[in-house]
Amino acid sequence: MKNKCVILGSGISGVGTAQLAIKEGFSVFVSDSGPIKSDIKDKFKKPVFEMGYPRYDSYFNNLDNTVFFNKLLEKYSCNQKKKTILWICTVSEYFSTIETYVEAMGKLTEKFNVILRPHPLEIDPQYSRYNPRVDAIVNSNVFIVNDNPYQDMTELYLISDYVFCDYGGSIFSALYMDMNIMLLNHKNVYMDSGVYESTSMEIRNYLPSINEESAGDIDNILSNKLFWSSRRSKRKKARELYFGKNVGLSSALAADKLMEFL
Repeated sequence: MKNKCVILGSGISGVGTAQLAIKEGFSVFVSDSGPIKSDIKDKFKKPVFEMGYPRYDSYFNNLDNTVFFNKLLEKYSCNQKKKTILWICTVSEYFSTIETYVEAMGKLTEKFNVILRPHPLEIDPQYSRYNPRVDAIVNSNVFIVNDNPYQDMTELYLISDYVFCDYGGSIFSALYMDMNIMLLNHKNVYMDSGVYESTSMEIRNYLPSINEESAGDIDNILSNKLFWSSRRSKRKKARELYFGKNVGLSSALAADKLMEFL
C-alpha cells in the first residue's frame, strides 16, 4: 500500500514537493485556494475536482434567516433602514486606499452603513506597516469600524449589500458569495509587485473598478440598478472560473474527496 501525502498549495514549492513525493512513491493529493493552472494540470495529468470555498458554507445556509440577519445588524451597530457597504482594505508599503478614498466613502455614510475593516498591520503601532494617518481615520467615528482579527467574516458578508475592496483575498471571498463588488484602484499599485503580479489585477477584467479621480461618482453608481445588473454575467463567469459551480456544500465535498484519498 502506497504512503499518502496531502499538499496545501500548488505554487512553486507545492508543485516541487508533489513531484518529489511522486518520485519517492507516494500517492499525492494537492489542494489550492484557486483554480489549478493549466500547465500544472498538464504536468501531472490527474483528475481535478472543484470544491468551492468551505470557509463560507454558513453564508449560504443563513441567507434566508431573517431573525439572524436582524440580530447581526444590531450586533454591528447598523441602521436597519440603510443598506450596508463593507469596505475591506489591504496593506502595502506603497499606498493606502483608506487614505485615498476616505473622503468619498465618508460622504456615503449619510445614506449607507459603511463598515470599515482596515488591515490590522496598518493600525497597530507594533508593526512596521503601521500608518498613523489610517489609524486616525479608523478612530474618527465616521465609520462603523470592525478591526477584530478573529472576526467571523461570514457575519459581515451576510449583512452587506455591497463590498468595496482593493486587492487581495477579500475580493475572492466576496466573489464566491456572488456579492455586488466594487474594486478601488490605486495609482501606485504597480510599485507593489506582490499585488501587481497577482490575481488581484487579473480579476479586474471581470469586476467593476474605479479610480481615485472618479470616486465622486460612487454614490450615483450605487443607485444605478442597471449598472449592477449588467455586470452579473461577468461576475458569474469569474466565480465559475475561480470556484466552479459549488454553492454551500464545499466542506462536505472537500471532506469526501479527502476521505476517498485517505
